[in-house]
Amino acid sequence: MKAMIPVTSGAGLEELPLGAGRKFLQEQLGQADAVDRVRSEGIACEHYYYRNIDMTFTFSAKEGDRLLVITTANPCYLLDKKIRTGMSRENVLNIAGALYPGKPETETEEENGNDPAVLYSYPGSGVDLWIGNGRLIYFQVSPPLGTDDIRIWPER
Repeated sequence: MKAMIPVTSGAGLEELPLGAGRKFLQEQLGQADAVDRVRSEGIACEHYYYRNIDMTFTFSAKEGDRLLVITTANPCYLLDKKIRTGMSRENVLNIAGALYPGKPETETEEENGNDPAVLYSYPGSGVDLWIGNGRLIYFQVSPPLGTDDIRIWPER
């Protein structure tokens, strides 16, 4: 069995923490396989895709061009020592309920004829869980929002 690589909510990867810069990302992982530049609600974002590790790293101009979101569908990554992709919906939501305080916000995304994917967001923890076909499809971590809607960045 492959070793599990820890991802920590609100902090990121040990060698690649949330809040890091693009240059640091590229020093750690090399050039991205693809970079997608988008504007959402007038805010510029860049998504760096690394296919070999099945991860995406998102930077936002609004957040000072720091690493804002880490997304993965790779089951080798273990979120908060307990959650990985492929786990059953029931198991994931039970664990998340114990780990992350408060009721999650939910949003349903229709998928082309497939079962819809449901996003479970835990804003106080900076965790998003995407569940489809009864399984965790991927998860995202970002710095959580404080009570004043200001991000709580990890100390580096």
